[in-house]
Amino acid sequence: MTRLILGDPFKQNGQPARPVNNPQHQDYPTIISSRKNIVVPKTVWNMLNLRHLYIKSGENIMEDPSFLQVTEKDGPSVLASFQTLSQVSPRSCHNIFSRTPNLRKLGFYGPLISTLGDLNFPNLGSLVRLQKLKLLNTFSYPKATRSCNPIMFPEKLRKLTLLNTGMDWNEM
Repeated sequence: MTRLILGDPFKQNGQPARPVNNPQHQDYPTIISSRKNIVVPKTVWNMLNLRHLYIKSGENIMEDPSFLQVTEKDGPSVLASFQTLSQVSPRSCHNIFSRTPNLRKLGFYGPLISTLGDLNFPNLGSLVRLQKLKLLNTFSYPKATRSCNPIMFPEKLRKLTLLNTGMDWNEM
């Protein structure tokens, strides 16, 4: 059974809240937050069965995951079940993708255009199963932005959504 955490899934101390329907259960397949501009604590990455992390709005920051320091004797460091990550700042995701090989849906919300007018977001090369990518830019640039390099996108990508990027159709 999928458990949903509505509202603010994170306590003040950065620890994830327990599921509403079973306070004794430690399995968190889905987390949904309706708050905006939150900092997702690094402890969320200790939920090895986490499948989806939906954040409804805002530019949300991911703390550097604690599993980057995990050694083989400490346990698994890959979140094999993790499939969805939405509404996160592109500036806070650099150390996550190598540990989430089965990510299928990803949404960035934040500044995606460089001061030179280039579309700029983290390298997605390790996300070989990524099927849907949503890029919502929050940085205004006065001219049309430069083209995306197709190498930036995973091979299995089926749906690409670009919002407020200022890209001409000819650049695609």
